[in-house]
Amino acid sequence: MGAEVALRCALPVGRSRAQSEQLLQQTAEAQQALLEFQGAYDIRRAIDAAAQQRVLHPMVLGAVATTLGAAARLQARLQPQVAQDGSSKHAFSALQELGAGIGDALPQLQQAIEQCIQPQEGRILDEASPALTEVRAARRQNRAELRAEMDRWARQLHAQGVSERAQVVVRRDRLCIPVRRGRQGELPKGSVSLAASESGNTLYMEPAPAVKLNNAEMALAGREAEEEAAVLRALSGLVAQHAQQLHSVLTAITALDVASARARHAAWLGATTPPRFLSAEEAVAGGPVRLPRAWHPLLLQPCLPPLPTPPLTEEVQQQMDAQELQSGPLAELALVPELAAAANPKPIGEVGGSAPKRGGKGGSSDDADAGSSGSRPKPPQPVDLTVPSGVSVVAVTGPNTGGKTASLKTLGLQCLMAKAGLFLPQAPPEQQGVGAQQAQQDAPQRAEQALLWFDRVLADLGDGQSLQQSLSTFSGHVRRIRNVLAAATPQSLVLLDEVGSGTDPAEGAALAAALLERLQRQAALTYATTHHAELKELAGTAPGFVNASVEFDVASLRPTYRLLWGAAGESNALAVAQGLGFAPAVVAAAREVAQELHHSSRSAGQRSQLLQASLLEQLEEARVLASEAAAGRATAEAAAAAAQRELDAAKQQQAALSKAASEAKGAGPAAQQRVSRVLADARAGRIDLREAEERLRELEREAAPPDSSAAVKLFGLRAAAKDGDSGLEEDRSSTAEGWTPSEGETVRVLKMGGATGKVVSSSARTGGKVSVRVGSLTVELRLSDLAPAAGTAAAAGQPRAARPAGGKSSGGSGGGSGGSLKAAAKQLRARGSLDSGSEDEGPSQAITIQTSRNTLDVRGMSGEEAAAEVQAAVLSAPSGWVLFVVHGVGRGLVRAAVLEQLKRLPRVKRYETEENSKGGCTVVTVK
Repeated sequence: MGAEVALRCALPVGRSRAQSEQLLQQTAEAQQALLEFQGAYDIRRAIDAAAQQRVLHPMVLGAVATTLGAAARLQARLQPQVAQDGSSKHAFSALQELGAGIGDALPQLQQAIEQCIQPQEGRILDEASPALTEVRAARRQNRAELRAEMDRWARQLHAQGVSERAQVVVRRDRLCIPVRRGRQGELPKGSVSLAASESGNTLYMEPAPAVKLNNAEMALAGREAEEEAAVLRALSGLVAQHAQQLHSVLTAITALDVASARARHAAWLGATTPPRFLSAEEAVAGGPVRLPRAWHPLLLQPCLPPLPTPPLTEEVQQQMDAQELQSGPLAELALVPELAAAANPKPIGEVGGSAPKRGGKGGSSDDADAGSSGSRPKPPQPVDLTVPSGVSVVAVTGPNTGGKTASLKTLGLQCLMAKAGLFLPQAPPEQQGVGAQQAQQDAPQRAEQALLWFDRVLADLGDGQSLQQSLSTFSGHVRRIRNVLAAATPQSLVLLDEVGSGTDPAEGAALAAALLERLQRQAALTYATTHHAELKELAGTAPGFVNASVEFDVASLRPTYRLLWGAAGESNALAVAQGLGFAPAVVAAAREVAQELHHSSRSAGQRSQLLQASLLEQLEEARVLASEAAAGRATAEAAAAAAQRELDAAKQQQAALSKAASEAKGAGPAAQQRVSRVLADARAGRIDLREAEERLRELEREAAPPDSSAAVKLFGLRAAAKDGDSGLEEDRSSTAEGWTPSEGETVRVLKMGGATGKVVSSSARTGGKVSVRVGSLTVELRLSDLAPAAGTAAAAGQPRAARPAGGKSSGGSGGGSGGSLKAAAKQLRARGSLDSGSEDEGPSQAITIQTSRNTLDVRGMSGEEAAAEVQAAVLSAPSGWVLFVVHGVGRGLVRAAVLEQLKRLPRVKRYETEENSKGGCTVVTVK
């Protein structure tokens, strides 16, 4: 379990200085306690299975008891030991607090399991219950009698030649004797044939006197299985009752295992004393980091004994789960990984050897002998990470491959190790390639390791370029440094590798100088590697800065990996090139160029200052733009609030209109009576036809206010009536003779309630249709569906059918004006203004006119934006509302998003494409 914590990178890390000091104390006490974890199993899955009322295998229950015993031994080991003089010694206070969850380790549960089960064998004891004791005794006696009887019959039948040998076998869980076919009749009457061989020459017979004993054996075996199941069920119930306590015990064991692993890791590194965290006053007086002769653990690992084989890992557990063990007779052992590995060790060997015993101390003595100091390489060169007092920025310079980045990583890793309670590897004072054993012997002579507790360790390491994220080398560095600046606090450690690289050297140096000056005020310590000469000069003159360099042997052209404080390092690129056999003429020319550049360094410094000032000016401009953006955002939020208010007002108006429409519908019977009176007056001749139509129009306007949806339906149906007696037919007949609209002319669309529009194109002369734009919608109509707009020359010159005075019609049937009035009433009923009084009349038909109020234009939006707008419009629309969604055609992406959203909205009753929009408009009817 502790190995699982480490493999998942879940080791505890102190969130404060006090927590990190507590972790270090736990590691120090674990070095003295030498805790043993033999017998501790990972029983977490078994506990959960018992809590789900599953019956556990005897081996799993034995693992529970063994784990409780190991926990009790750990608890006893952590208790204070009394010396001979009566004083207490080895008081492991930190470990006691860590293992507080063990408590009394549930001795009653352990005792109950061990009284019923032999833990190592997984065998249920006879003493588990009185009933089990009784049935097992009876079964042993019956089995002895059965065996004796079967042996007697086997000898007798063999002597008679009935069987080939005096042998007793088991078939179908019953004892029987193999006899020759054809001789089975020589057995007593009542004998039973249980099976036959594959050849059929041998029959397996159960003699009659043994049938009763075999039956008793089967019955007793069934009773024994029932009693064993009852014992296991009771013990599994006890485990389920103590599930929470058992999990607490496992958590405490895991925490102690992790602390013990940190102690063994310290011993493996040769580290015997914990580092000390400095207070703020101590850091100011003596420097924030004092890590003399520090080693990087990865560089030191080849010089140390080999690491022990890791315990069961999650990968091994997954491999075991994939094996047949899950469905075999020992499938229940999979609840405990160690038992499953013992039952099926094959996948463990495939991963890398058999699993070590629980509680092992590490590698074997053979491994230690194989990795003796004579065969291991010499330890690496340590790094002296002792930052002087008053310094908060360290600029490390020197040649490539000289160890700058290695020193930076060593500093960061050792700071993190100290936070996590790990001891730090350190070379002895006179370390000149000595072995690890000698290093451990010289441990008392080592200097104290002390450092500030850093709340965050922030780093910019490596090349941050990424093709997937469209980041160049420089932009990758800038992005990470931006995050560092956003997260750095006065207690943070910042690590910058090759700061200011990846761009123009002068601009990169200026940016790096400004960055380091900012971090000098913002972070506790900044450790940066660089090749810029400007940063060397800055570190040599600015307060709070210090130069450090990695040493390079020009004679051998090899780095020494030593860190020199207070001195700026040279890149030595020309010397390295000369030593590698580069052309002498090219090297000489390069030296001349380098001298010229050196003479112009002063002007380069002035340029750097100008660039720095320019960067500061750009920063100020960015702040001004940010303020303007904030003001623009506030304006946008105010506009959004105003739009929301308008939307709320529109919803209220829609509700009022719906109410008015309902009231108009309720007034239908009264309006019908008034229409009947008008028709009666017209038939009696009391009023003429013109006055009757005027009264009918007045009734129509009273039935539906112009602003309501009902009015839209009424006025729209005026043009949709198909009766030949209607007034619209007069318009149709008059427009059909001699009148042809021209492009740009204003016309009335009869099918849309007389709505006005402009002619876009006309092919009526050749018998085609006319394209008319009405509002934001362009439709193609027949010439018969159009009429000249009022006030136009065509309208003034249109012939109108004469209406005779006195209500008499010039022609037609129906008795004069009665036919026209009847047609008018029929029109009103068809328009929906009045309820039809005749069942043979067809159902009322409504045509909705597209206006700006019921039109949603989503052209130019993305698919997601259009879907969101449609959803908001449908949800806010009243019942029965007809919505025109203009989405255009284009590539069809917006239209597809709109239709997909309409399919998902439960308020959509139906939707269809507007017939004259060529797929660019969808008409939606709301429930």
